Amino acid sequence: MSAATANPVFRLGRGILRLLIASVFRVEVEGRERIPSRGGYILVGNHLNWIDPLLLVSSFPAQPRIYFLAPGDVVLDSWWKVLIIRSFGGAVFYNRSTGIVAKEVVEGVRRVLNDGGILGIFPEGRIGDKEGELLPFHRGVGHFAVEAQAPVLPVALSGTLELYLNKPLRVRVGELFYPRIEGDSFGEQVREVTVQVEDALRGLLEPYVEPAGVVKRWRWLTRLSLPSA
Repeated sequence: MSAATANPVFRLGRGILRLLIASVFRVEVEGRERIPSRGGYILVGNHLNWIDPLLLVSSFPAQPRIYFLAPGDVVLDSWWKVLIIRSFGGAVFYNRSTGIVAKEVVEGVRRVLNDGGILGIFPEGRIGDKEGELLPFHRGVGHFAVEAQAPVLPVALSGTLELYLNKPLRVRVGELFYPRIEGDSFGEQVREVTVQVEDALRGLLEPYVEPAGVVKRWRWLTRLSLPSA
């Protein structure tokens, strides 16, 4: 089965996820028409809380399927995290001790992109602590974009830092683009592409204003956060 294929188990899990998110939060997706109908690209987003990958999976079409680059030694430390990942979205796992350029990781990324799947990356490397701002990017996103000659789709998330019942969450989809690959060495090309991707995502982020006069029920939702990468 192709990595892009949304099998029945995934479709069922995603359907349940969409219902849960819609019943708890108010989600707005801007630029839905800019989501490509075909995969083979890298989806890049900012990372503020545990819900971010689930929000992307529920906001994007079921197919082509999204596979997130994730630290296996963190994500696979309990059965319920494994269940969520296997049901609601795939993953290419790496070990933080060996890094993302380990042979099996590179092969996993190549398979996802070559099969028409979507590779999801949060290039900040950890969960951010402020809405509307980015932490410096790690170069993994540049490495894979250069190695695979793949286009990049920036997606800005807002409202997910603090979660409560009926919280407005926004998914802002940018334009798919092919980064300019410049530089005499692979390392220089990776650095240049990483900068381009960071600039593209930063340009999508808008100043964030917390809704005024809101009674924040179920604030415990914020504390469900998964360990950062």
